[in-house]
Amino acid sequence: MLTQTHALIAVALFAGNGPHARVAAALAGALLPDADLWAMILTEAALGSSGCEIFHYRFFEPRWQALQSVMNSAPVWLAVLAAGWHFERPLLRIAAAAALLHLGADFLLHHDDARAHFWPLSDWRFRSPVSYWDPAHYGRLAAAAELLLGLALLLWLLRRARTRGAVALLAAAFLAYAVPLGVTFGQDAQAHARGPGSCDARPNPRERWHTGSLDIRGFLPANADFGAKI
Repeated sequence: MLTQTHALIAVALFAGNGPHARVAAALAGALLPDADLWAMILTEAALGSSGCEIFHYRFFEPRWQALQSVMNSAPVWLAVLAAGWHFERPLLRIAAAAALLHLGADFLLHHDDARAHFWPLSDWRFRSPVSYWDPAHYGRLAAAAELLLGLALLLWLLRRARTRGAVALLAAAFLAYAVPLGVTFGQDAQAHARGPGSCDARPNPRERWHTGSLDIRGFLPANADFGAKI
């Protein structure tokens, strides 16, 4: 699931139009599990890696996988939640609950980029049959559903926004859907080889579009037996 959708869900569930401190706690919990991802993107981009290289094999390097395991560990966040209850810190509880909700959504929506959510107890990863982005695993259907959810949450929160700053943040969240959804809907379902060299020869995504008709196979896994056009 996209980072901004995690944030919108957390604010809607745990903060709403409550005090700014509750909103900040919900946002912190929703965003921290993706902190490793953004650190990787910024670091590797600064070192000269292309977007394809970052997500096709830098993502799987041990140093980033180690950081990812810590930030996406259910035992770690459960410990934070327990600490919040023990020390009577409601904002810490909100942040931990938002992070655990983030992990639950990612558990159901990642395939070959699945997280080790049970670290340090286990390195096992659940490879969901549904990916929030990968066209080879229902990514286009999942992305469309996520966009609808995001828009519904945005409209609900906009009605409760009290300041121009809150409205600006919500507008930025809406605009942030453009690039990742463009990637999901603009790439070929077969173009997901991983590892060094996988970015050297990429098919042109424009080749899959058909003139005058919409091929519904583009919204389904590559092995789905659907050939009808509408």
